[in-house]
Amino acid sequence: MAAAATDAAASDAADTAASASTAATTTTTTTTNTATAAATDATADTATAAAAATTASTAASTTTTTTTTTATVGGAATATTGLVLLLLLLILLLLQQLLPLPPVRLPLPLLPVSLTLPLLLLLLLLLLLLLLLLLLLLLLLPLPLLLLLLLLLLLLLLLLLLLLLLLLLLLLLLLLLLLLLLLLLLLLLLLLLLLLLLLLLLLLLLLLLLLLLLLRLLLLLLLLLLLLLLLLLLLLLLLLLLLLLLLLLLLLQLLLLLLLLLLLLLLLLLLLLLIIIIIIIMLLLLLLLLSLLLLLLLLLLLLLLLLQLILLLQQLVLMLLLVLLVLLLHCYL
Repeated sequence: MAAAATDAAASDAADTAASASTAATTTTTTTTNTATAAATDATADTATAAAAATTASTAASTTTTTTTTTATVGGAATATTGLVLLLLLLILLLLQQLLPLPPVRLPLPLLPVSLTLPLLLLLLLLLLLLLLLLLLLLLLLPLPLLLLLLLLLLLLLLLLLLLLLLLLLLLLLLLLLLLLLLLLLLLLLLLLLLLLLLLLLLLLLLLLLLLLLLLRLLLLLLLLLLLLLLLLLLLLLLLLLLLLLLLLLLLLQLLLLLLLLLLLLLLLLLLLLLIIIIIIIMLLLLLLLLSLLLLLLLLLLLLLLLLQLILLLQQLVLMLLLVLLVLLLHCYL
């Protein structure tokens, strides 16, 4: 009995020691896991903070770059606008001081409005300002393909309008030159009439001289003086005629130059029309490509639906075969 009690006490002590060691091991493992989880959480918090700092620095640099680019573009556009407006004011002041031009009516039935040449020059300079702003936008801003094509189309349309205004100015200058030519022709006719009158006066004076030679010798000197004066007048008239002829030649040269400019402008207009037609054809081709892509997507969807239907039919056939096999087995059994 004593030995049995001793064995029971020893087994109880061993069980107690095993329980204590198991509890200690469990406590150590729990503490280690808690420490590892805390370290992992701290590492994750550090990585999150670093990512947030990187994102904030990237956003700040992007905002700074965007603000700098916008300020540069705005400053360039504002400076260009100011310079063009100052040039416009200077040119208008010079034209007002040097060339006080009268208002010119356009000889077109579609535009029955009286315009002046400074007003047309103002329109031309405003169009040039718009062209400069569009070129700055095209050069400084990164734009997609379709928006770039639309801006190019707008730029070409503005160029067309500018060329049309230049043609209108050239036509007005041609009209003014034609008016000057008419005035010069009228002056030439008047001078020719004066020459004829002077020749008639000379003839009359010669007749008078012949008549008065016998009567009074004293009048001879006076008549000679008159003849000299008339000869001087004739020389002056001849000089005026030569000057008018030179002016006519210069005006003819100007007319030829203006005609050449008109031909060049017409060629430029034709080239711009060709470029616009090519851009429109490119846009239509893009639309056709998009429509073809949509059709291909629809065909792919239809093919997928057909494949699903075929799979469903296969499953139904397999199910029917299984049912038939089950029925056959049942009938056989």
